[in-house]
Amino acid sequence: MFDRFNPDRQIVTYHRLADGSVCRIRPSGAADRALLQECFEALSPESQRMRFFTNKRSLTAQELDLFSGADGYDHIAIAAVRIDASGRELGPLGFARCLRLAPGGDSAELSVTVADRFQGQGIGSALLSRLMDAAYAQGIRRFRFEVLVENRGMRQLAQRLGGEARWLGEGIVEYDCALPEPAGTGPAADRHRTVPADPDRDLPWYLDPGAWIDPWTHVWQAWVQAANEDLGNWLNGESLVTARDWRDAA
Repeated sequence: MFDRFNPDRQIVTYHRLADGSVCRIRPSGAADRALLQECFEALSPESQRMRFFTNKRSLTAQELDLFSGADGYDHIAIAAVRIDASGRELGPLGFARCLRLAPGGDSAELSVTVADRFQGQGIGSALLSRLMDAAYAQGIRRFRFEVLVENRGMRQLAQRLGGEARWLGEGIVEYDCALPEPAGTGPAADRHRTVPADPDRDLPWYLDPGAWIDPWTHVWQAWVQAANEDLGNWLNGESLVTARDWRDAA
């Protein structure tokens, strides 16, 4: 559809959803302008905020121009589109794209968006897998992206890719992820889950609840254990302080 250097790489794959229906994973370009708008409208206000870092009511004409302007080299985009039994496209489920930070450079900004109704069904992983392979084929070797600290899904994804986190402040974390060389089959993200995903480990210590609680955990545990031992001794008549002790002390 858009790969001007490698037309044979325009691979179309398919992904089955939980309800048994199928979506097509394919390159996205200028013909998807209406689908982009439809996908945006299928996002909840919270998902829109996670994607754009602000509350948005609609995509502007300039944004639609940008998002539909993939050229397959500096800007690569992949769409997930639901299809019927005859293969006719019914509607968008999500998009993944990367834009080079500099023309011809080896780093690109990544974004992945899946409509709320279809989240949690592996669509994001399927989109990312295709995007990573296409990007690597065009010489892109790193993905960089910023996410809101509340966006645990994207932060988990970044960690599974081995991404390095940098705290930017104002609730934003930046990740730098090296792309793996495509090999074998299956989602690229799954092939490289070498780091357990724990989004909170990327937070500054003063935003991580564990930083406040963990140092006192052993003290609390020791106190509870001692209290339980004293209670057991009292029930067994072995208390160090007996009723007689109290009377004598009085």
